[in-house]
This record gives sequence, structure tokens and C-alpha cells, in this order.
Amino acid sequence: MPNVLSHLVRDENSMTNLLKSLCVLKPIREVVVRLFTAGKFGADDVGFDDISTQQNIGGSIPDMCIKINALAIAVEIKTSDWRGLTDNQPTAYLEWLNGQTGDKFFVFLVTPSYLAQHRQEY
Repeated sequence: MPNVLSHLVRDENSMTNLLKSLCVLKPIREVVVRLFTAGKFGADDVGFDDISTQQNIGGSIPDMCIKINALAIAVEIKTSDWRGLTDNQPTAYLEWLNGQTGDKFFVFLVTPSYLAQHRQEY
């Protein structure tokens, strides 16, 4: 389904880079961090430099990570319906989060049609 960003982003990496780039703006970072942490943290807790993309966490590479002493978030973004998770992704993400201190979150951003096709995976 076309949207305002459909001509700017074509794949997961460009979507991830756009999301991170928008987080340089504190009001947007506030919304993203609050959404990803169920309101527990905000932009005063997480700086732009605390957000990374395509970071190897030992066996897998989440699209985005947010990491501070009190918080760890692994984010996986799926923009196409045909591309599922790899076999090691969910386990590696959860193992990495389990080894972190503080609050931990896994965020899975998917399209509605992806969810319908990959409900078992989700």
C-alpha cells in the first residue's frame, strides 16, 4: 500500500536508516523511545548516539539497537511480506537481551500483511 514514505524507502535498511535519522530530532526520538519502551524511557534518557543500526550482537544483526546502561532494545524491521526471520534471529536477539542489564525490549516492526502471512513467526 503506498504511503508518504513509499518513494523514499525501498527496503529494511533504508527504512531503518530513515527511522534512526529522524531520531536526531528530540521530539521524534521522544515518541520512538516512549513507544518502544511502553512509556518508561524518553529522549532525555536516550541520546541520538545511543541508537545504532546493523550492529552485530554476536550471531545476529538487528536492524536497530538502542543501548544505555539502564536499557537495551533490539529492533527488527520487516518491510516486505516475503522475507521472514532467519533461524537464528529470534534466539540471538533474546540471548543478547538476556545478557544486558536494566530494562530490555524486543521490538518487531512489521506491515499488517506481513503479520497475516507470518503469524506463527510473530
